[in-house]
Amino acid sequence: MKKLYTLILSAFVCGIGLSQNCTTPQLTVPPVSTCGQTSATITANTTATEVKWYNSATSTTPVWLGNTYTTPTITGTTSYWAEAYNYELGAPVTGGKTTPATSSSAVVAASSPWGLAFTVNNSFVIESVDVFASAGGTLALELLDANYVKIAQKSVTIPAGGTTSTPLQFTVPVGFSVTGGNSYKLVARSSPSMRRDSGTNPFPYSLGTLGTITGGTINSANTNSGVYYFFYNWKVLPILGTCASGKVETVVTIGAATTPPTAVAAQTVSAGATLADLTVTGQNLTWYSSAAMTTQLPSTTAVTNGTTYYVTQTINGCQSAATAITVTTNLSTSDLTLKESVKIYPNPVSDVLMIESKVKIGKISIFDISGKLINVINSDESTSQKINVSKYNTGKYILTIENKSGTFTHHFIRR
Repeated sequence: MKKLYTLILSAFVCGIGLSQNCTTPQLTVPPVSTCGQTSATITANTTATEVKWYNSATSTTPVWLGNTYTTPTITGTTSYWAEAYNYELGAPVTGGKTTPATSSSAVVAASSPWGLAFTVNNSFVIESVDVFASAGGTLALELLDANYVKIAQKSVTIPAGGTTSTPLQFTVPVGFSVTGGNSYKLVARSSPSMRRDSGTNPFPYSLGTLGTITGGTINSANTNSGVYYFFYNWKVLPILGTCASGKVETVVTIGAATTPPTAVAAQTVSAGATLADLTVTGQNLTWYSSAAMTTQLPSTTAVTNGTTYYVTQTINGCQSAATAITVTTNLSTSDLTLKESVKIYPNPVSDVLMIESKVKIGKISIFDISGKLINVINSDESTSQKINVSKYNTGKYILTIENKSGTFTHHFIRR
């Protein structure tokens, strides 16, 4: 029985008797403060097999299943209630269609919620379903309620090895628990190509006495109800009894939002300047290469002419939105002399980057677009240099040349 418990990732139960064949779980939920009017992520501390989240102390319909709940946008102090559960489970029951009919099925990649609708007579756990995949990838599996609201989710890696003509049959561990007297949808939000069956499907398909698969569903509507989407060989476990912690309240408060740092949007600096040389008013600054703030840059990153950088500040653990700064670099007379003396080609480059100069080259430094130093070459006595970039990842790089005449910065692309 212990092995079965570990398969339950999330559930909610109503009308199931208390059981002496499971252990009452302990549960604590720390309070949370948001950074302004935004959503909050609340985490339950428990060793239980599942946690249910509620909007009120008396509600019997959870808004989310799982140890971590991300709330909607909070506009004021708000309470949520969590309850932890362990279960006593019965013998497995199988149901649903066993395989897709080859002549009437197609391999499709789900790009919206496609799946099956089902009703529940008595509460159970969906232990697993089978899919038939023609390629490997990530299956984003979701449980929706009767109104197509997502109440549980998980990601499952589908292994490679299948083809369009011979898809790979793979058993997906599900672990979603459902409550008697309700209807749901088991859907793929996104996935690799998997087989559906658009032939004659004699819905409904029974899940023993526990429930019934009633039809197909796509795009959060009762569309294509006669198509059997993706999920074959259902294996479900009846919930015979529960051990509950009781509801625990947690309070989400609104913290002060951090304003973006202030800066002049267009700044001019000398060649060779770094992000730290830009004028910004703020605390605990963090620099990024784009407005998406996916690539962080160290403050020692050398700035390049015509490039826009993005900076945030963090106060009391709350990070602000980003302020954009576009940089212009002024070349000194010596920098201009060096620039006019150097020729760098080809660009884009596949293997060998050539540098030719009328003056001694000096020190060459190569950085990736995030500002990380990739290579340093000292060519003090040379007026030419070949650089093998064939092992560099494809993308944009920054090359600087420094000698007694000045500093020159050049962008190149490894293709």
